[in-house]
Amino acid sequence: MKPQSTTTLSEHRRAYNIVSAYDRMAEQLRSTLASQQRHAKTRAIRLTVSVKDAEPLQWLQAQTVHPRMYWADRLGQSEIAAVGIAHRWNEGLPEPDNLLNPDFPELRYYGGMRFDRKAPSEEMWSDFGATSLVIPRFELVKCREKTDFVCNLIPGNDSGQVNDILNQLEKLKTVIQPTSTEFPGLLDREDIPNQTAWEEKVRQTLDELRQGSLKKIVLARKTELRFDNSVNPVSLLQSLNTPGCFRFLWEPRPGLAFVSVSPERLYRRNGHRIECEALAGTCPRSRVAADDNRLGMELLNSDKEKREHSFVTDAIRESLSTLCDKVRGGDNVTIMKLSRLQHLMTSFTSELRKGISDQKIIEHLHPTPAVAGFPVDQACHRIATLEPFDRGWYAGPIGWIGSGQAEFAVGIRSALVRGDKLCLYSGAGIVDGSDPKKEWEETENKMGQFLALFS
Repeated sequence: MKPQSTTTLSEHRRAYNIVSAYDRMAEQLRSTLASQQRHAKTRAIRLTVSVKDAEPLQWLQAQTVHPRMYWADRLGQSEIAAVGIAHRWNEGLPEPDNLLNPDFPELRYYGGMRFDRKAPSEEMWSDFGATSLVIPRFELVKCREKTDFVCNLIPGNDSGQVNDILNQLEKLKTVIQPTSTEFPGLLDREDIPNQTAWEEKVRQTLDELRQGSLKKIVLARKTELRFDNSVNPVSLLQSLNTPGCFRFLWEPRPGLAFVSVSPERLYRRNGHRIECEALAGTCPRSRVAADDNRLGMELLNSDKEKREHSFVTDAIRESLSTLCDKVRGGDNVTIMKLSRLQHLMTSFTSELRKGISDQKIIEHLHPTPAVAGFPVDQACHRIATLEPFDRGWYAGPIGWIGSGQAEFAVGIRSALVRGDKLCLYSGAGIVDGSDPKKEWEETENKMGQFLALFS
């Protein structure tokens, strides 16, 4: 189906409380779909009601409609909580000539994809799919000081579904309470593989690097925590309010959710302009300013860390050169300082050639050597044999795509919630000169923001 155009129907004359906003939305739904049915139009429609005193995560916590999803940008300027499905896309990425329309930039698909979309999926990841992107049915969108309640409609599909959509809207009328930051009691922890086995894999990898054409492999590990009750993924995300990070939640069904608090942008596109980052090379932070600065300078001057970082910058530059006529940036290495860690970062800004789709961008950029290794294809092959678990969406692209715009982060600093279990994922870039014990400590530090909640 190809919509002819897009229409935005909004009411911004006043801001309603959330309960009144539901009633106003019901009125708009009835009149809008009746009008669309009479005129037999097939346009994507976004109904909007301004609301007050509503926080997206608190609203999401109260909802029972699935899937549930959440996205917040890295600058903390906008966040969206959403439930339900207006349209789903399961293969590749949406192209500009489908439901997305330049007249309607707020209409977006949200979701993510596996680290390796071609690899078989373990059962625990089966509900996520190789790719899952949806236009949500209902959204609560907060952008700076403005908050909107939104309903997305696809009239060609929805004109005969008025009652079903109204019933979904009725289910949203739940009591909204402050998000709890209390967690169930931790019963036990299992590292997969354990520290001894993982460090041995690092030593084996170092031998391979010295003897072959591989220059870097990112080895991941998984830590499974078991609790005395179910883990609430929304509460978990609320507690992981880390400045300078994208925040993402995808919950396909109750009790199963992927949560990521990622500092790493894969790319952002606005029209033909594309921004990318290389983020590789890591050291801890210190609460003492002088020590923190010293650690940062050591990171900047470390031959091993600079070499690890250069594999990523070189690969991104090469990928962008196939997508853009001229690649700008990539020369200045800076430090990204987060709450617990600091990373080497290099930024790129370029202009895409005409006709370059988001599908093609992701095919060329993902995975970068920051989460796979270098050369990428060889590293991915070794990862499949070295890691005793399925990465699933860990280190895969997560984010959104709209008409003429898109932004995807890399799904690192992440966890899979499975009822009373929480699986944490973390990786370290192994290059010649890596120390197995220090690499284990690095992966532990990367899990630190999660582990600190339960200590």
